[in-house]
Amino acid sequence: MTYTPEREYRSPLSQQFAEQFLAGQLVLDLPRITLRRRVETATTINGRGFISLEAADDYKLRVYADDNEVDPFLQMRTMGTWVSGQEVPDSDYFDLTAEDLNGYQWKSELLLLQVHGMGPRCVVTANVFRLTCRIEGLQKVDNATLSVWFPEDLSLFKQPSDNCASRAQPCAAINLIDAAPLQKPLTGVRVRMVSCTSEIPDRFEWRVQDALRYVTMQPVAWCVLDKRELEHREVVIARRVRSHRGLFCAPVDYESHPAIDAWNLFFSYLEYTLSRKDTSTVDPISAHLHLVVAAESNQVDLIALLVCIAVEGLLKDCFEEAGRPTAEVADFASRLAARVRAWKCNEASLPQRIAGSIEQIKNSRPRDKLISLAKRGIVSTAMVNDWTKLRNKHAHASGPSDPSSAHTTFLNANSVYAMLNQLIFETIAYQGVFQDFGASGWPVRRFVPNVGPTPIAK
Repeated sequence: MTYTPEREYRSPLSQQFAEQFLAGQLVLDLPRITLRRRVETATTINGRGFISLEAADDYKLRVYADDNEVDPFLQMRTMGTWVSGQEVPDSDYFDLTAEDLNGYQWKSELLLLQVHGMGPRCVVTANVFRLTCRIEGLQKVDNATLSVWFPEDLSLFKQPSDNCASRAQPCAAINLIDAAPLQKPLTGVRVRMVSCTSEIPDRFEWRVQDALRYVTMQPVAWCVLDKRELEHREVVIARRVRSHRGLFCAPVDYESHPAIDAWNLFFSYLEYTLSRKDTSTVDPISAHLHLVVAAESNQVDLIALLVCIAVEGLLKDCFEEAGRPTAEVADFASRLAARVRAWKCNEASLPQRIAGSIEQIKNSRPRDKLISLAKRGIVSTAMVNDWTKLRNKHAHASGPSDPSSAHTTFLNANSVYAMLNQLIFETIAYQGVFQDFGASGWPVRRFVPNVGPTPIAK
């Protein structure tokens, strides 16, 4: 594509577009729409229509399929292969390509269509979860930029300017990260980064989202992405998801204390995710935190089980060596298991089962890991005991839930959540203040990697 200077400043994110989008009143007129079925012999549907953002924050596509000589849905109706109880096959999905009134090309994938009417002039509707506009043929940039918008006015962004998130060179791949509320009348917040190179680190927008989710303990989700790298610009608008507050408070109390501590935690988390070699998948901390942060239920027994499982998963993925038995113990277990396998028994599987149990001695159980970490001061013995009580009770359904014990369960769950925080701090090498939910009064302490929590001098 031939480069032209005026293309450098083109973007569908005009002030009017942004205001309508964030207000939930966006209607995107699309005079040219093509829907293509995801099969080799693709059914193609041509028409015109629009995508509207409704009050429920869902995008609704409506296409008037009046640009087809034959009924494009006739074959589709006879080829549906989905059966109740099975995954929807890829062949039942459609991909969208469309052009708006300003000439911008939009794409979306994996649409499930609903057909209304018969013949070549019928109407089709679908839910749309994400729209992408890509502008090619721009001048190559030396420093790529990326902005992600979140649709809510998070209190973390309402602190004085001296506590904002601006930070030079937070890690090797980034020159600058800046975070601030969107300018009025827009509602929401924006996180912007400038890369050291002409490309953006892989999955960076999702890493920013994961870091903000942990720092705020809210399932925040970006709704607009604006990326400028190499010789193109990419704009993505996604389904707006309203976050909520769960049972657990943020690990750093940024509403009552300087927000700079929360931003230090944010950058420590972000740097950890950027340092991982495998960038194609979600980092283990975010994966194990997901249900704890995103759970919409405030049922204390469920939340207690989720936080116990998160601790167990984090121990498995991030503390592999903790609590591991000595080489002498492992060697003895191997020799003992070999002897047991040689036993003669009428039940042929019994020696193998016993030997398998003995072999487990060579591995470290989650409790073994926690005891080892307690000896180092990373977590406390009381936290380990609370985790054991909650985990055994809720994972093994040892008895019916007693409403009168809900407060005790909540206190124990907060103790385990405090332990989860300290395990995360140790993993991401965070050094700074935090709120200790495992102690009476939730005091503010300071965490030091390889040392653990320390009191703050008054």
